[in-house]
Amino acid sequence: MEIYKIISDIMRNQNLSVADIAKKSNLPDSTVRGIVTRKQKNIALEVAFKLSQGLGVSSFFEKRLDKSRNAFYYIGVSRIE
Repeated sequence: MEIYKIISDIMRNQNLSVADIAKKSNLPDSTVRGIVTRKQKNIALEVAFKLSQGLGVSSFFEKRLDKSRNAFYYIGVSRIE
């Protein structure tokens, strides 16, 4: 699942606004809004960590092994604590 979907689900389930998430994560409203509206498709690792801490999500990503290519990749997931 993509990060914007995870954040949108959390917003819906916890009745949070973009401003609420920005405040909890110590990020500008514009950063959170850009992610949620998909205008900002790539986010910095620091932003992902701030969001995960602010939202009480232990991880946005899960490491997986692609055996055919013998390489790791990451998929978007959410684990709400």
